[in-house]
Amino acid sequence: MAYSDVKTTFQAILNRRDITSTLVNTFMGFAIQRIHQEIRVPAMEKLVTLTTDGTSRLNVPGDLLEVISVHVNDASNGRTKLTRTDLPTILTYAADQGQPIYYHREVGYLYLGPFPPTAQSVFVHYFADSTSLTADTDVNWLTEVAPTLLIYAALTFAADYYIDDRIKLFEDRYVQIRDGLNYMAQQDEVVNASIRPTFTVD
Repeated sequence: MAYSDVKTTFQAILNRRDITSTLVNTFMGFAIQRIHQEIRVPAMEKLVTLTTDGTSRLNVPGDLLEVISVHVNDASNGRTKLTRTDLPTILTYAADQGQPIYYHREVGYLYLGPFPPTAQSVFVHYFADSTSLTADTDVNWLTEVAPTLLIYAALTFAADYYIDDRIKLFEDRYVQIRDGLNYMAQQDEVVNASIRPTFTVD
């Protein structure tokens, strides 16, 4: 579903003649922010490869919401998952070069300890921010996988703005859709908990 279709459905349900396109986009923006705070589903997952520069520091992907895991290649053990740790620990370990064991995220950086040599691949698995919706033809995982979630989240903000009596109805429907998606994601984790993940990186 394209962004224009999502907005059209939103406006049809809200059914107000005095709403402007600017307000529609504002409510959609607020809705996306709320969804990012409240939901974690496979459609939000992303895997990127970062390359070390001989220091302990790597730039965090710009669309990162939450780190799931960080891995490096180990000649003896294959792919090794790093353990997240606190700042004092990473500062201690990051002083020496070697096979990374720990990672720590601070602001826009990931720090590895011990720090790996230059040109080592680091695989970051994370929940990503949705691609922005601007043009009517734009799509992202929300418009493709969960357009009703986006629509009803936006309706809650619109109802609050217009002091609309349907706000509880919109909120209840949003929560129902959100909880259903989160439950499906949790079930997927339970069912696949014993399956060793396979990483495919371009």
